[in-house]
Amino acid sequence: MQLYSLPVFLCLIFSLLPTLSTASITQQIAERAIAFKHYEHPEWLALLHYREGMMSSTKQSQADDPAFFVSGIGAQDPKAEMIASINALVLEKPDDQHFSCIFPARTRWLTNQLNIHKEQLPSVNCPKLEEFRQRLGAKRVNLIFAATYLNSPSSMFGHTFLRIDNTTEQDANLLLSFTVSYAADVQERDNELLFAYRGIFGGYPGVTSVVPYYEKLKQYIDMENRDIWEFELNLTQSEINQMVDHAWEVMDKNFDYYFFDENCAYRLLALIDVGRPGTGLIDDVSYQAIPSDTVRWVVGKELVANVTYRPSTSTTVKSQVSQLTDIEQSVMLNIALQATSIEDAIKDIDDDLSKARVLDAAYEFTRYDTVLSKRTREETAKLSHKLLLARSALGKQTAFESPPAPSVRDDQGHETFRIAARVGTEETEEYIELELRPAYHDLTDIPDGYPEGTQLRFLATRLRYWEDANDLDIEEVTLIDINSISPRDEFFKPTSWKIAVGAIRSELSKDRPLSAYLKGGSGNAFKLADGLLYGYLQGSLQSHRDIHKGYAVGPGLEFGWVRQKQQSQFLTSIDYEHFIEGQEEEKTTLKTQLGIRLDKNQQILGTFSRRKSDQTYTTDWSLEFRQYL
Repeated sequence: MQLYSLPVFLCLIFSLLPTLSTASITQQIAERAIAFKHYEHPEWLALLHYREGMMSSTKQSQADDPAFFVSGIGAQDPKAEMIASINALVLEKPDDQHFSCIFPARTRWLTNQLNIHKEQLPSVNCPKLEEFRQRLGAKRVNLIFAATYLNSPSSMFGHTFLRIDNTTEQDANLLLSFTVSYAADVQERDNELLFAYRGIFGGYPGVTSVVPYYEKLKQYIDMENRDIWEFELNLTQSEINQMVDHAWEVMDKNFDYYFFDENCAYRLLALIDVGRPGTGLIDDVSYQAIPSDTVRWVVGKELVANVTYRPSTSTTVKSQVSQLTDIEQSVMLNIALQATSIEDAIKDIDDDLSKARVLDAAYEFTRYDTVLSKRTREETAKLSHKLLLARSALGKQTAFESPPAPSVRDDQGHETFRIAARVGTEETEEYIELELRPAYHDLTDIPDGYPEGTQLRFLATRLRYWEDANDLDIEEVTLIDINSISPRDEFFKPTSWKIAVGAIRSELSKDRPLSAYLKGGSGNAFKLADGLLYGYLQGSLQSHRDIHKGYAVGPGLEFGWVRQKQQSQFLTSIDYEHFIEGQEEEKTTLKTQLGIRLDKNQQILGTFSRRKSDQTYTTDWSLEFRQYL
């Protein structure tokens, strides 16, 4: 009986040896991790996206996907997640399902930090991960900034993403590179207002995706006509490898999207922090992560080796048109609009270089018109083909200079948060105002680095203290205020538009209640005397219980002229509102403002306004100091 039992006992012992060995290895590694508190290491916290709460020091991961964690309580407990990760790292699993295949950046950090030897780990193959690495072939990383695009709520502040190059050659074909970007997973049926609401309050899951660079260029440069800045990061190869592996870890994982802070720019900062430990870019984010601000932080951390400018199709066409003579412009437009044949249009031009300039500009202008859907591709395909044939007959010639890069980049303009202190007099009553504007840019702000004729204000609040009455009021709260003044000419005919939503002290009631308002309009603008002359047909709505019937709505007009220069900014406007439904009343406001730049982030602004509401006139003078933070 004992003889039979001995082989069985020995078999049992030998069968348990791997398990005992694995358990022993795991215990040793875990004890070392706990003893030295590696779970509190900043790099581990960055890999798991842990952040301290606003009101406590408790760690909470910003990842909102259970698949991003090994431990069931990993989202709230860095220690539990590290212990569970060590256990998973040592266990045998099929190819592509092992911890090191799913979380390669964590694996690299754990093995290096905890001195885990290769012999202590199972042999693992990760074909999907290796295919991802080979597809990207990462040799260089660029932070890409696409300029402001007011026609899309998700891109009003600009957009950032990473481009992964498989070469370090400066003149290589980068269209085959890949991009890493983070964006809200928006439902197709959601309109822009719903997107803005859900985006602000975290109503969308956010996902990291990897797509070819040429798709992004087509979207931004061609379809949306947005200039692009490329910032080459000075990362080492090992830092690039860690960043790429972490991109694999977060790809398709849910991180709830928040319009102001946890947005496209924020997630890229977290990715760079993982690639180069100790950078601390995420630490620069407090309440908002505006793309141009995040680029400014990356530049400030000395992470940028080179900067490249890529003009949009619109910028290229406008530059080419500006280089044509008046006669060449006329001929080009006739060809592009098919008012005459190519042969008849250029027959009187003797200079081949002039012909080449006309044909090149006509081709680019035709593409531009097609992208804007002004003409169908079928309509312009034959013309484009004829233009290319005519141009090829002239041989290789350098017809145009490339569009010059703006003297001031978007990240080199004023800071986006602004605080202003104002003193003024309304009729005979003196007041002091404090204004807080978290974002972004006004028509009267210092214009360097911002698109001409654009205004984008978010969550601006004005508090007014009346000295004589010893009374403090909320004068205005602006939820959003967009103004896009785009000049027209014979070649380009954009529509200017504006919209504003918020609450303001209403002149429609003698008690000046803080009334909700909605105001919007569209119109045209033209270049005039080194400025922009604009006009809007608009509509206005105000609502408060103290207003007759509780609301007032009606049409109106606004005309103005704005001149935005580096040292001085000038705006004069006349605004007419005729409320015809609800409470009937007419209101006219004449306003003139002059700003003087003190330095990049300081300005003084003087304002004069004269208001007429029915038969009551009100005059207001004020002087304010603006500080951009």
